[in-house]
Amino acid sequence: MWKIIKLECLLNYNNLQNVVLKAYWEYTISQDNEQETISGIKQFTAPSEDNFIPYENLTEQIVLDWLWKEISKQATEELAIKKLNDKINPPIISLSLPW
Repeated sequence: MWKIIKLECLLNYNNLQNVVLKAYWEYTISQDNEQETISGIKQFTAPSEDNFIPYENLTEQIVLDWLWKEISKQATEELAIKKLNDKINPPIISLSLPW
């Protein structure tokens, strides 16, 4: 499940108010009582007046769409799946003998 945890804003920028500049996000998956979370912070460039969405009109989906234009949704989900699978079924490796 994708989730926006927190937004950081500029109060005023080029006659715009409450301009989102940074989003804190996380992606969490679960299976067999195990859970894996990948999280990050994404900084956005300030919008122009033409593409500005007032803060009070933002939804989590809008911010997630911004995020997915900047980071790979698929790669993040695949990484979480790999990490979760490694937790559930830890890889077995052969090490060289210690002597």
